[in-house]
Amino acid sequence: MSDMQELVFWLPNRVGKHEEQGLAYIALPPSAEAGGKYPLLLAFHGSGRGALSYRDIPFYRRQRDIAVSCGYIFAVVSNGPDTFGKDDGLENIENLYTWIGQNYPVSEQVVLWATSAGGLLMHRFFRLSPERVSLLLGIFPIFDPLKMPQLPSMMRAFGATDRDSLLRKVYALGIVPSAFPKGLYRKKYLVIAHGREDKAVPIAQSHELMKQVERDGGEMTLVEKPGGHSTQNMSLYETSAFCKALLGQKKADSIKDS
Repeated sequence: MSDMQELVFWLPNRVGKHEEQGLAYIALPPSAEAGGKYPLLLAFHGSGRGALSYRDIPFYRRQRDIAVSCGYIFAVVSNGPDTFGKDDGLENIENLYTWIGQNYPVSEQVVLWATSAGGLLMHRFFRLSPERVSLLLGIFPIFDPLKMPQLPSMMRAFGATDRDSLLRKVYALGIVPSAFPKGLYRKKYLVIAHGREDKAVPIAQSHELMKQVERDGGEMTLVEKPGGHSTQNMSLYETSAFCKALLGQKKADSIKDS
């Protein structure tokens, strides 16, 4: 995308004990929308990834390109293991959101796009102020850590020695769906793509999310694809649902591709 502008910088007031935390990456479309404001999309990376994954890795870069092609400022900050929804990750995302609002003319509401472990941080950010979020997108995002396989990366992120200690820690952070307020997803729209053979984050996670969204009075399009939890599974982007949602063209149904 030759007309796209890119910026890499250390976020002011960055927090976290991990070396990569606080590194921000922003991609801007060629021009602002009518009225002089850009729509804004915040991305939440997965475990073992970071801000520069969206510049250097084709799987993540595809998200950036979709957003920028639809006229959005695309922004992400590295959070290391704290992308699992921990306090420092939330603070860095909030700081990034504030920094962009202070330096660019952006729309009042923001779009969120999470991948894998970033789903926990996305839902935590959303839960604090749902009114500032217009749309939620996801690629095999974690929704309920209580119903997940016992991933070594998640155990390490929370410093948990066994499943009981993990459960205590995620409960304390309020990142389990039972802690979400009723009606959280009311009038909200989500698009999630998930591989049916995903063993790391089973597709049941997205089925549970869809049930919760519908119970709350929201809408969700679930794009089911073959394949598993891999950055080689580019089929997850073989849908028009993401672009349609970003452009305000809702289609609330499930899509199953062979």
